[in-house]
Amino acid sequence: MRTLIQHLLFAMAKIVPFVLVSMLCSCEMDLFKKYETGDPTLEISSITSNDGIVTIVGKVSNTGIYDLEYTGFCFNQSGNPHITENQILLGGSLEFSATIYDLESEGQYYFKAFAANGFGLSESEIVAFTVPYIGPPVVPCTITPETINNGGVTYSISSANASQFLAEVGNYGIDASCFSTGGPTVHINFHTTPSNGIYTTSTYSSFDNSQNYVYVQVHLAGQIFPVQSGGFVYVSNENNEVVVSFCDLMYTAFSSEWVMKGNVVID
Repeated sequence: MRTLIQHLLFAMAKIVPFVLVSMLCSCEMDLFKKYETGDPTLEISSITSNDGIVTIVGKVSNTGIYDLEYTGFCFNQSGNPHITENQILLGGSLEFSATIYDLESEGQYYFKAFAANGFGLSESEIVAFTVPYIGPPVVPCTITPETINNGGVTYSISSANASQFLAEVGNYGIDASCFSTGGPTVHINFHTTPSNGIYTTSTYSSFDNSQNYVYVQVHLAGQIFPVQSGGFVYVSNENNEVVVSFCDLMYTAFSSEWVMKGNVVID
């Protein structure tokens, strides 16, 4: 006859293997579950354009098994951009965004978001976006074409040239000279070849903070004077002709405040 203790031991011998197997299966399923969600899950939630400036927003819906380390975007015009193409690297936020300047008007671009944690890197689905056409801005003053009015005196521009080699900062510089007519030479620096739009003058030190900044200098009587920040430069880039206009750019020279307006044509 078995004792009560023997009966209990016999019953436990049958139950324990079943419990162990159940626990192992449960752990295995949990491990696979964690493996499947180890990388972040993300998407591009919106792409918008305002006056040719494109804003793209990404969203991480699941960080995976580790905290986010970084996020970002990449894009190209051929499709399926590689993570290194036009890369914009950002921090580890669940929602992240970037502002992109100087995209081609009516050009189609392919965007992809990415996010990484300590487990690995994930990429979003590719989103195609066509930049809407942006026409030339309205210049809010009347300016005689190819002239510069400096301190109330109007001078004809005797020569106007543009190239990347004329840029003191950025990659596109314009020299508009009134030297032969007794006036100043205006040097205009853009980050890249300007497209239709309105650009804001900046100081030399802040020029790299925004793609829609322009750095303007006035060469007068053998000296160079920077234009004050906060002015506006209006650009029309149509049919291989770049027209740069300004109405009230201000600078200080010889202890006086000067106001300058002009119209420069590059063709």
